[in-house]
This record gives sequence, C-alpha cells and structure tokens, in this order.
Amino acid sequence: MKAGLISRWALRALTRPLASASRPRRPWNAETLASVMQPGDVLLVEGDQRLSQVISYLTTSPWSHAALYLGPCAPPLCQEAAVARFGDDAAHLIVEALAEEGVAVTPLSKYRLQRVRVCRPRNLTPEDARRVVEDAASQIGKTYDVDNIIDLARYFLPASFVPARFRRDALHFGAGKPTEVICSSLIGAAFERVGYPVRSLDARVERRSMGSRIARELLGKSAKNFRFKRTPTTLIVPRDFDLSPYFDIVKPPTRESMHYRDLPWETKA
Repeated sequence: MKAGLISRWALRALTRPLASASRPRRPWNAETLASVMQPGDVLLVEGDQRLSQVISYLTTSPWSHAALYLGPCAPPLCQEAAVARFGDDAAHLIVEALAEEGVAVTPLSKYRLQRVRVCRPRNLTPEDARRVVEDAASQIGKTYDVDNIIDLARYFLPASFVPARFRRDALHFGAGKPTEVICSSLIGAAFERVGYPVRSLDARVERRSMGSRIARELLGKSAKNFRFKRTPTTLIVPRDFDLSPYFDIVKPPTRESMHYRDLPWETKA
C-alpha cells in the first residue's frame, strides 16, 4: 500500500508540466508534418515534463520521448472510439507509452506545441513496416514501468551525484515486467522483431574448433564467421533513433525554404 502511494506521488511529480519549458515559436501543422511521414516512422519529442528533463539529462540529448507513427485510423490499429474521441485528428495517429496512461493511441497533433523530429528507418520494406506498426499497436493497454520512474526520481540530485558512466544505466533499473514498457523500448522491440537494428551493430566472431579453422584456411575460405549481437530493447533510449546510422532524419517542407530568395531580409541603413 505504501509503495503504491509512493508510486502515484512520483508519477504525479514527474509528469507535471514545466512552466519554463521551451516551445516552438509557433505551433506546427499536423497535416504538413504528416505529408512527409510514413507508417513506421519514429517521432521524437523534446517533452515539457519533469520526467522529460530527467531523461534528457541522463541521455545527454534533447529528445526525451519517442512515439511510432501509425498513419490514418484503420482496424485493427484503432477502434471507432478513437475516431469519436479525436475527430479529424484521427487521420494522423501515433502509438506511444505514456507514464500516465500506459500504451495508447493518440493524435499526431498532440505535440504541435513541442519540438519534434522524425526518424525514418532506411530501406525498411513495406511489409516489415506494416509488421512494426501492428506489433507496436498490439501493445496498446500495457502499463508504463512505474518502478523505472521511481528510480529516475533519485536523479533529481545534483549532477555530481550521478557519474556520466551511470546515466544510461539509471534508465534501466525498473521492474522490466513483460506487461510494462517505456516509450523507446516499446518501439525498439517492434523493430527488433523484424530484425531491424536501432543502435550500431556489434559484430561477434563465432568460435570454431582449431580443426575447423585450419580446414577453412586450407580451402581458401575466411576463418571469420560474424554474428551480430542484439542490443537489449530496455537499453534503447529516444536519442538512439536520432543518432542511429540506420534511421534518416525527415524534415517537413517550409515556406521559407521553398522560396528563400523572396525572404524579406532586413537591410542595413
């Protein structure tokens, strides 16, 4: 009972919006952003909660949250209730793991007042993109790893109390139960199930017997047989999609970039 009260208190404290949170100069348009997005794209969000600050600090990145773009509402990804709830915004939906609600479907326009970045998995086949989307959507209803949040709460301490080498590990002390996820692990697991990497691959040499190696060399074949080591999805954080060599950054078109020669630059008197 006492642990439950502490969890709820930590949840309320960490998800409270920050009054000083930085915001874009003007809201971005969901239709414009969606025009360059594809199902399976990852949306990174800067965030405006205390939890966002903690994750940004621990990962040394402005991106504190990740969501997966689903595209327009269509069964079995979402129900009629989503259309009734979001109205026209149901045309562009994302799936995300939220501390307050767990894994849920929400409209892309939800983050129009926050800085975002779109990361696209390079060369992902349409079939695998569909599988990634369906896998993430199948997790709807799972709860957020609140134990992870309580662990994060300890890191409101001064920066000197958390050595740099421990910052990433601090994100993974949670319960790790199969019914509980955090935003980036939800998406990372969906990509892993189709064999698509998020972080740089770590090649591991498969060990062979001495006789096998000699035989391969005599036959003129390489003695090296590489196997790639999988990264545990619980170790994936939002910034990994931003820095990943396998994801491209996609930016929406802007009026200024399309007609830069017509910009009204101020001239010196």
